[in-house]
Amino acid sequence: MPTRLIRDGLIESDTFDELGLEWEPYYMRLLLIVDDYGRYDATLRALTARMFPLKREIATEQVEAFLKHAEAIGLVRLYEHGGKHYLQIENFRQRIRGRSKWPAPPGVVDGEAQDDDGTAPPQDRERPPQAAHRPQEADEEPPCAAPCPPTAGNCPQPAAQDVGGGGAEGDLTPTPKKARGGNRAHAAPDLQTIVTGHHREFASSIQRCRPEWGGEITHREWPLVAMSWNVEAGNISPETFDIIRAYLDAEPPNANRYDYPDDRELFIRRFSTVRQKAEHWARRTKWHQRHLAGARKEEEQARNRRLQEEAEAVSPEERLRLVNELRELNGKPPLTPEEEAAFRKQ
Repeated sequence: MPTRLIRDGLIESDTFDELGLEWEPYYMRLLLIVDDYGRYDATLRALTARMFPLKREIATEQVEAFLKHAEAIGLVRLYEHGGKHYLQIENFRQRIRGRSKWPAPPGVVDGEAQDDDGTAPPQDRERPPQAAHRPQEADEEPPCAAPCPPTAGNCPQPAAQDVGGGGAEGDLTPTPKKARGGNRAHAAPDLQTIVTGHHREFASSIQRCRPEWGGEITHREWPLVAMSWNVEAGNISPETFDIIRAYLDAEPPNANRYDYPDDRELFIRRFSTVRQKAEHWARRTKWHQRHLAGARKEEEQARNRRLQEEAEAVSPEERLRLVNELRELNGKPPLTPEEEAAFRKQ
């Protein structure tokens, strides 16, 4: 496995911070498996097995959600080549020892080999031409006898792959992604284009998970809602949120806030994990049987209340008439005046 240089500037990067605590371990694992160009096979099953060889509980849907989020904030680029899916870490700046194991993204041309600091190794650097000895004019800039440092502006610099340009050379600090085909910064998504009716129903169910989560979904939370729904839509059943609410209500003392989120945004980010833990809790505690028994008991109580209300709505004289008709049908004599008086007192 190649050696990777990771500088402390990574933890001060705004883009890396936007990745979120849930996905940061995914990104660090991805850094360790990509080739010298930051590329890897993006087939979900193969990528999940390579990133988490000892954690079988990690689902491919979670890795897919991480890739979509990382691409949205500009850390990862997803692309196709020859009908297969690949990924490349944007601005990946590591020592290049040879050709890439995977094809380059569209429009990208692989450069020459580089040292760990992002410059060409000595044997690959072109020797500068020998300048003729002549007097130098007073206002003339001295010629560049070696590659200019990154801060110099008088010599063109070759494009280098750099995971973040916020620190020193070789730094793995992510930088905000520029829009492909231009120099525009990555813009915030338009909610009108990503939020559908399904997303709004999903958000409404989230708001009911805890009493204090009833407020409006924020502009920052809507993209997370859309992403969680797009990943989890096939795993949500009519009783999913009933299980989640019961799971959160049964939160034990000193519980891990990532397993029992008390913050709505954190809950949305970790919805896939929380749903899986809630369903495991439901199976372990036999929630379905208890829920079904409770539902039957509630139905029986509601039916008894309805029958009692219907009986109370009938006047005493009408009930007396119905009793006498019933006795007559059974071949019994009607109630005596004494029995009728006792019946009315009931």
